[in-house]
Amino acid sequence: MKRITKRLTTRTATSAATSAAKSAAVAIIAGLMLQSPALADGDWTEKVSVHGDLRYRHELVDKEGKPQRNRQRVRARFGIKADVGSDVKLNFSLASGSGDPVSTNQTLDGGFSTKQINLDIASFSWAPKKAPGLSVSGGKIKMPFHKPGKTELFWDGDLRPEGLAASYKHKSGSVEFFITAAGFWLNEESKTVDAGLRAAQAGVKVSSANGKTSVTGGAGFFDYSNLQGRATIFEAMEGFGNTLDGSGNYMYDYNIVEVFGEVATKAGSLGLKGYFDYANNTDPSDNNMAWLAGASVSSGSKKVGSWKASYSYRRTERDAVLGVFADSDFGGGGTDAQGHEFALKVKLGKKVYGATTYFVNNTGLSSTKDYKRFQLDAIFKL
Repeated sequence: MKRITKRLTTRTATSAATSAAKSAAVAIIAGLMLQSPALADGDWTEKVSVHGDLRYRHELVDKEGKPQRNRQRVRARFGIKADVGSDVKLNFSLASGSGDPVSTNQTLDGGFSTKQINLDIASFSWAPKKAPGLSVSGGKIKMPFHKPGKTELFWDGDLRPEGLAASYKHKSGSVEFFITAAGFWLNEESKTVDAGLRAAQAGVKVSSANGKTSVTGGAGFFDYSNLQGRATIFEAMEGFGNTLDGSGNYMYDYNIVEVFGEVATKAGSLGLKGYFDYANNTDPSDNNMAWLAGASVSSGSKKVGSWKASYSYRRTERDAVLGVFADSDFGGGGTDAQGHEFALKVKLGKKVYGATTYFVNNTGLSSTKDYKRFQLDAIFKL
């Protein structure tokens, strides 16, 4: 919960002038993109699109030994995508939040103060037609790695890494191979070595002849460089579950091996999926493993009234993954937790959704405390 306290205590009201400046920035970005010869040539409305969503959330947090909390929260995101020619596309997006790398939520408090807007995505993607299946992206980008069942054992869904990534897919008959490699920058330093992440993930997806069933499996390696003995990321002396030394620095390095799998099939009109994800940090000798197993069932339709229900169980030991980037909801965020997650999402209108998520967890694997978190969402998409 320290991450929550950090958001509440460090946030300052954003002035109306700052909000106006950021709104103007969106207009300027759009204007500059429209000056591109590729956009000026022909109907630019076919080459530029907007995207975004608004989520209103009621959240209840019940942690053993702490007062129960009820919060109202919003998440607002707005972006522009543009095809600028030469097989290149640009993506700019702003989002609410406090600057936390794994949350764009904004709690409704502070006496009606104005709220912050931050740069969420600023990226390019290059998919050359002469090399089908290849895609290169750079900047502040969406997470490029496959997440089985869209779960968050390694990465929170709001995390936007910064650097370069390249992906390649090749399909031959019913078999599709995929591989992704990336280099991300965590901290650039003038007086010491930089911290970063070098990572690669590869897998294969095999589909049945009728296309109703598929099996996906793969592995990855994520090498964080220069973390051991270094000050913690984002919040001083806060490891979000990770072990720290006496100076509040990271005790270990994080060189993580991943193995994952996913099976998807159809039973009548229903879509069924089962998945798992496993992580092992090879640097420490104990408290270094994490795993998640889950399943989902969906109505198999995109019409109003369609739905999806899911369940997963996970266990994340203290130093299995880097806590600052892990799911910010499960167990209050970070590592050193285990338990259940239940979720349901229903399509209420053409672009309106209702969703609920319930976490029943234990925090502190050596000395457990009960942790429950209930979320009720109304989601509106552009």
